[in-house]
Amino acid sequence: MRVIGIFDVFTGKPGREAAARNRALYDSLETRGMQTIDRGFARSEDAMREAELPYQRLSDRYTPATELYLDAIGARGAEGLSRARAAFQTSPGYQFALDQAVDANDRRAAARGMLGSGNTVAETTRLATGLADQQWGNFLERLGGFVQPEMEIARGQSGVRTARAGLYGEDADCRLGLMNTVTGGHAGANNLEAQSKMSGSGNLWNFGLDVARIASGWGKPRGSR
Repeated sequence: MRVIGIFDVFTGKPGREAAARNRALYDSLETRGMQTIDRGFARSEDAMREAELPYQRLSDRYTPATELYLDAIGARGAEGLSRARAAFQTSPGYQFALDQAVDANDRRAAARGMLGSGNTVAETTRLATGLADQQWGNFLERLGGFVQPEMEIARGQSGVRTARAGLYGEDADCRLGLMNTVTGGHAGANNLEAQSKMSGSGNLWNFGLDVARIASGWGKPRGSR
């Protein structure tokens, strides 16, 4: 335990030392507080990335189908419609059904001895057109089935992003609150030091006046010689 000396009363040293200790405590609080906030923020960010990852994986799977659906319904003009038709015509299901239908029609025509005739060619064209119309509707229905899941994924992603925005706001509030606390602590330490200096100066001034009174005889009792 430090013993206060007589001259410490005149210099305000105890107050200055207390102010310095207070500053050190607030500096330590700022360092440890920021480290704690950093750790909490990093962990929260990691958790949000993990929460968003499944949505992103599903989106990567569903988005091509919903993009193609927009092309197929004409939402992206003639160019988009051409892309959709090309995808439809090369799809395994359509091509297999078309090959089967054409083969069956060719066998019937061959059995009648009409393979390669104009009537057979026209029949094949009508068959392909009818099959295309039927399969196109099925194609659109399958693609449309991905729209609702894609919307659910988008809502999930939006929820995670909203939570992340809230995290950024909370992180900023925590840092600002800590900084205000530390700043207030330093201001209090500065005030303590200033008051100690003023008090020390006042004590020294009063001591000097008392010494002067004693030296000049002002402090002698009445009636003394």
